[in-house]
Amino acid sequence: MRVCSETEIPLPGGTVAIRQTSGYPFGGKVKLPRGWWVDYRVGDGDWQRMKKYVTDDFGLERDQFNVVRPDAPLRCDAISIRILPQVGYCMGVHEIQVEFEP
Repeated sequence: MRVCSETEIPLPGGTVAIRQTSGYPFGGKVKLPRGWWVDYRVGDGDWQRMKKYVTDDFGLERDQFNVVRPDAPLRCDAISIRILPQVGYCMGVHEIQVEFEP
């Protein structure tokens, strides 16, 4: 799954947060994803993996926001939130928040 924003994004102090859920709506066929990460792109260049701040983690905690920040000021034209589901299961994402620094 790729959630993508295609506008110029100043992210020098901004955050990306994802709130996930599992299980209850579909009789146990929904699980937390295996992992997730954030890619970014500058201009028409290739997608690059965002390096996270040293104390942050691409967490997989249920029913709370899992927040990551870039390790250094980041100015890009697009971000992509990549979410990797578990094999044979749906995944539940309640909400994604991206906060930008003006």
